[in-house]
Amino acid sequence: MATLAPRIPRPHSAIHRCVSRASLAAIAFAGLPAAPAFAETRSFVVSWFTQAVYSQDGDCPGGVEPNIEVRFKGILADMGKSPKEIDELMSEFDGGGGPGPVHEMLRNRGSEEGKRVFVGDNPTAVPDPKIHTVASKIGPGFNLDGKDSADSFEDPDTHETGVDNQYFRALGCFSSHRAMPPVQPTMWFYAWDATRDRTKGWVISIDGKDLSKDGEVTVSFGRALETPIRTPKGTPQRDQTFRADPTPRFQNIFKGHIKDGEVTIDPAPFHIVTGGGYLPLEMKLTQARLRLKPKPDGAIEGMLGGYQPWLGIYYMYAGGGYGYESMVGLNLPGIYYALRRLADAEPDPKTGQNMSISTAYRFEAIPAILVRNTGQK
Repeated sequence: MATLAPRIPRPHSAIHRCVSRASLAAIAFAGLPAAPAFAETRSFVVSWFTQAVYSQDGDCPGGVEPNIEVRFKGILADMGKSPKEIDELMSEFDGGGGPGPVHEMLRNRGSEEGKRVFVGDNPTAVPDPKIHTVASKIGPGFNLDGKDSADSFEDPDTHETGVDNQYFRALGCFSSHRAMPPVQPTMWFYAWDATRDRTKGWVISIDGKDLSKDGEVTVSFGRALETPIRTPKGTPQRDQTFRADPTPRFQNIFKGHIKDGEVTIDPAPFHIVTGGGYLPLEMKLTQARLRLKPKPDGAIEGMLGGYQPWLGIYYMYAGGGYGYESMVGLNLPGIYYALRRLADAEPDPKTGQNMSISTAYRFEAIPAILVRNTGQK
């Protein structure tokens, strides 16, 4: 099993170099001589980040959500259009979000106070379309509430039961949100790739007495002042230097543990700011869990989970506008109703409506050089 690193002294400067490929490979050999106990740090920058899904044949009763053309024809039928009218309207549909009667009708199919409104901004202006949701017993993530209920999953890798990941359940029947790891769902692959060139790096550091042994560690997960660069092939550049943003609200410090080469943290709040665009402007999780596992090439693969405000998730999709319906194949009101219905934490004290939903995200982080606590901007 790969471990985080061989033991090396922590430099007196603020720069902590990640383990090299050669060093990481060396620890796989048994019988290494004991080394003096020095504090160690390993630093990484997130290279990709995606919703954690585990799609299987038959996990969507009623089938995967229909394609764009079929769904739009169904919406027009629900609006009272005859088959002939539907054919005439859909003959103008170009697969995009351009002008035209059919696009205007579909975009503004909501009705409030006798006026047609855009359903992304006004999702309750139409009845719940009751999109298909995942019914599988297998799903990635963490047991956030300590219970094993009918709505929980079993993680396919750790086999932990009672896993809470209602975000996966809510959107897991859209083809754009379906994938089997290590493949990433199309929607999230596109969102991360389109956003990362303007997003400050997300940096992770693991500090401990001896990272090759089980024990206590400190894990930091925060934002850098620099944006990661890509290689000429478009892949993330390893061993870049980053300065940690000293702003407290951009940093998360966790009490962590190493066991059998994997790093986990004690439950705690998590918060990070993104670059916006195709991602939520900020990600706030309560009861957050984190699991980090070293890879043979020196990178780490991770899983982050927790309870996240579902309205923030919804507005990430609504911010994509009608194009997310006409080109990606989503159903914005359907997403709103599903997230609201499946939300499983933090009830509103007045209405009782749960305002957060259990989530899980997969990511990879590659070796980096991190300068911390400089106060430089």
